[in-house]
Order: sequence, then structure tokens, then C-alpha cells
Amino acid sequence: MSSGETSTSDHFFVLDAHDGQELDRIHVAPKTHNAICNLDSTRAYLTSVTSPYVHVIDTSDDHLIRRIGPFGDSVRPFTINGRNTVVVVNVNHLIGFEVGDIATGRKLFRVAVPGSVDDGVTLDPSHGVAFTPDEEEIWVADSRHRAVHVFDASGLPAHVPRLIATIALSGQPQWITFSLDGRYAYPSTGDVIDTATRETVAHIAPRASKLLEVDVRDGDPIRVSSRHGIGYVT
Repeated sequence: MSSGETSTSDHFFVLDAHDGQELDRIHVAPKTHNAICNLDSTRAYLTSVTSPYVHVIDTSDDHLIRRIGPFGDSVRPFTINGRNTVVVVNVNHLIGFEVGDIATGRKLFRVAVPGSVDDGVTLDPSHGVAFTPDEEEIWVADSRHRAVHVFDASGLPAHVPRLIATIALSGQPQWITFSLDGRYAYPSTGDVIDTATRETVAHIAPRASKLLEVDVRDGDPIRVSSRHGIGYVT
């Protein structure tokens, strides 16, 4: 758990999920922000709003394995694929995303939405990025134009993702998640988008910032999605 982007602290807390007791602290950079664990929980990926790196942690003993980057600016929302080979990050002053190789720590691509420019005012115009569960597409938020942009990601990591659609939204998006079956996208504006038709089919009012899908069988939760739009291809 982050110590907070409004704090000058440089650490994440490692907590016992049973009782919340602090087990360890992992030092990254001041103003820690987002954390993602991979599907088998062997790795944690940690970021700070003051750092251009994604920090990869071995969860067996909480040590730093490597840093991915540097990316073009401080890392904001980010996501990973199911095989732990690719990380996709939003960075300040970019409508789009950058892609890094988890194994080598190198930045691979910078992908800007065609025609977009830095207005010099908006710090993080893309604050939300997600793989579809099948990892065929990457969806990225565009708060300046009240839209999400859809990129073909089927060629990663060999080929740069290419823009294939832009979908208008009812407000400024700050996050994107998907249903586990990939049928619906949930930007934080409350719009519910059919991923096949790219049409808005419902609204969750007044605003749904970060959603989770929890599937229940006979009263017991059997699976849950990530709020970080991770890929599920293993």
C-alpha cells in the first residue's frame, strides 16, 4: 500500500492482509502512488508520481529486482500483461502511453495519439490505461477531449500499437477498467461501452472512478478483476 502521493514519504507498506499489521516497508521514491501485483502474486510493480521508473519487487522477500525505464516523464496510471513481459504506462504531458520491457527494463515505445500536442497546462491528460482482458487492445483515457482511444496491441512487443478507434465520452475520464469477459469497458465517467460495437450502452451514475467485478457462486466470491486493467493471457 502506498504511503501517498501527497506525502513526502518514499515507501510502500507491506501489510498482513488478515489483520492489517505492518510487515515491511519498500523504499521507492517520494510521493508513492500506484501498486499492481501480477496474476500469481510473485511480483509487485510500484510507482511514484516523482519517478520515471516502474519498480519490480519480488514478493517472496520484498527486494527490488529491477527498475523499468526511464520513461519520458513521471509515471501515472499503468498496467501489465498476464505473462509479465510488458508494462504500459501513462506519463505526464502525453496523450497516449509508453511501453516497457519487464525482462530487460528498457523502454520500447512512446505512443502518442495522432495529432495530439502538449498544451503546456494539463499535467496528465491521459490518466487511465488498460489492456482488454484478451490483450488484443489497449484503451487509453484522454481527459482533454473527453474520449478514450483504442489501439491495436496484438503485435506487442514486436510492433508499435496503432490507433483503431476513438470513442466520445460524457465527461473527462480518469480511469478505465473492463469486465472479466471483455464485453464491457468502464471508464470513470460512468459510461458503459460495448467493446465490440464501441457504443455506449448504459451509464453508472453519477461517477464510477475505479470499478471491480466480483463473481459470486452460492454466496461465495470465486474471482475478482483488477482495477488496473491488467491483461489475463497467460
